[in-house]
Amino acid sequence: MAGVNKLKRLVLKTVFMGALCWALMGYAHKFHASLTQLEFNQETGSAEVALRLFADDLENSLSKQAGTRITLDADQKLVASEAMKYLSGYFQLKTPDKVFEAKWVGMEFDVHVVWVYLEIPIPKDQKDLQLVNSIFFDQFKDQVNTVTLKKGDLKKTLVFKPGDRSKAIQF
Repeated sequence: MAGVNKLKRLVLKTVFMGALCWALMGYAHKFHASLTQLEFNQETGSAEVALRLFADDLENSLSKQAGTRITLDADQKLVASEAMKYLSGYFQLKTPDKVFEAKWVGMEFDVHVVWVYLEIPIPKDQKDLQLVNSIFFDQFKDQVNTVTLKKGDLKKTLVFKPGDRSKAIQF
């Protein structure tokens, strides 16, 4: 009888672990959002950017763009190159007649979230700045991109939804 109970517990544990693994493999977040922190550094004359994205969304966008499966733990030069190519089309700091080129600083990621760090050199007293943040709008109709801007002690939040192309940065 003790052997039968052990066997039942083993079967139940196996079924439970299998169900748990199946559920985790099918993980998909139910909302589509990104969070960006953009801070104007007066000393360096640049905008320092930290983008928080869902890892699977970024992998899907990079894979679609490259025409082959890209994972964030792949060759980091390839990932950085593909990420910059993607982001340069969907995240821009610009004036009406010029787009400022972002420079790759780095990336950190875990299973679900990736932080991408960029630096965008801009003239210190640049006027008429606009921000474009249409990241993942091509994938999700319910995507929302929130950007927190900081310049000295001033803070401002911009929210981008599909249909929003650019927003003026005014402090």
